[in-house]
Amino acid sequence: MSYRLTEAQKNWMEGYIEGLARFIAKSPHESPEEFRKEREMVKRLLEEKRELPEFAERWRKRLLEALSV
Repeated sequence: MSYRLTEAQKNWMEGYIEGLARFIAKSPHESPEEFRKEREMVKRLLEEKRELPEFAERWRKRLLEALSV
């Protein structure tokens, strides 16, 4: 499935990628420099995935459903 993202969706996707990258890269034993490098590497990997908008949209819809209950 191909998505044409609105500006709001692009911003949301950037936040989604940043959040995932921070979660994956975070470790209490790493230096700030190691964390930064790992976060950037994970972000590059995620940004290359064409399926990511579909995953993010599904996650967003489920989050909205959960919050509306």
